Amino acid sequence: MGNRRQFLISFPAFLAARKLRGAGEKVAQSLWIGSCARGAKSGIYHAWFDAEHGVLHEPMLAAATPVPSWFAIMRNARGRQILYTTNELGRDNGGVSSFIVDPDNGTLTLLNHISFSDGPCYLSANAAKRTIYTANYSGSSLSVFRALPDGSLTPSIQHLDLKDTARFGQPGPNPRQGVSHPHSVTFSPDGKFVITNDLGDDSLDIFAITSDGQLSAAGPTLTKTPPATGPRHIAFHPNGRWVYGINELNNTLRQYQWEEHNGAAELRFLDRSISSLAPDTPSSTAPITASEVAISPDGRFLYACTRGDESLTVFDIATKDGALRFKQRISCGGKEPRYFTLDPSARWIICCNDNSAAVTVFRRDRTDGTLTGPVQTVSIDTPEFVLFS
Repeated sequence: MGNRRQFLISFPAFLAARKLRGAGEKVAQSLWIGSCARGAKSGIYHAWFDAEHGVLHEPMLAAATPVPSWFAIMRNARGRQILYTTNELGRDNGGVSSFIVDPDNGTLTLLNHISFSDGPCYLSANAAKRTIYTANYSGSSLSVFRALPDGSLTPSIQHLDLKDTARFGQPGPNPRQGVSHPHSVTFSPDGKFVITNDLGDDSLDIFAITSDGQLSAAGPTLTKTPPATGPRHIAFHPNGRWVYGINELNNTLRQYQWEEHNGAAELRFLDRSISSLAPDTPSSTAPITASEVAISPDGRFLYACTRGDESLTVFDIATKDGALRFKQRISCGGKEPRYFTLDPSARWIICCNDNSAAVTVFRRDRTDGTLTGPVQTVSIDTPEFVLFS
């Protein structure tokens, strides 16, 4: 009842804030939500978010598209926003799609869809090279696409098969690691490299980006993690040197040092690892899998979420060496928190609980990093990803 009461009190303020957009005051922000429900409800939803009051308006379907599990926004040659999404299906209609964004009413118009059956789960956009990179979890591969001037995509200009164990390493011992499973493609701070977290091979693979936007044929620099770790995602600290990886299979966070020398790069493990769970978390027979990591803009706090444990966890980041210290564990307000993000003001966290049809909003104290909430819960089927624009 408490969450409902807060929403009713704040909603008039939200309506007033949205009206101000017409007067040139940007108060309400666009939030895009990927619903991976099967059938007609699957698609990208749009909602206005009022950062002054922490109120998320009711999401509306912006575009029906199958299993949009990750997306990014890049502008086309005319300056219009284009939203790119994965369609995480292992069938012919899986692939990537591009949409024109209408920033005023939150609608999307399909530009084109590129079909391929490798099951892309993560996507990053490189505006400087006009390229899109996907990590294809079920296909054990990476793909690169070219964005045309209007923002539409060409068929892939590069496809890398990571099952080549001589170049990319052997799969780990966990039953889920029978083959390579790339889970993310993240840019280095200077945009010169792509880092892939390979859950199947227990490795982080670094590729140089060539002048035409492809991944260097010279192959990657590998950073191996302990067996059955299952690297999933990474987050760069604002200083550009410290990197924090979250590992899905053993629920840990590992700290690395990012180093570049003579056109090459490496992630050097700093021998610091900490559980993504609270120190007193009881043992459980249910599957528990860490899923997301993010760092506050001031670089003082790290946030992680873990499925099965159904938690958001807060860590202090030491100023001197970047070491993590547990600070807070809070319920995510749903089941299986797959992803969360900080809003642009860094006063709120939006969490996708993909097994409970719940997008939850948490208040964030920018002084001590702690979370309160959820202060609001919005119902949407199978939410897996959110992005502010």
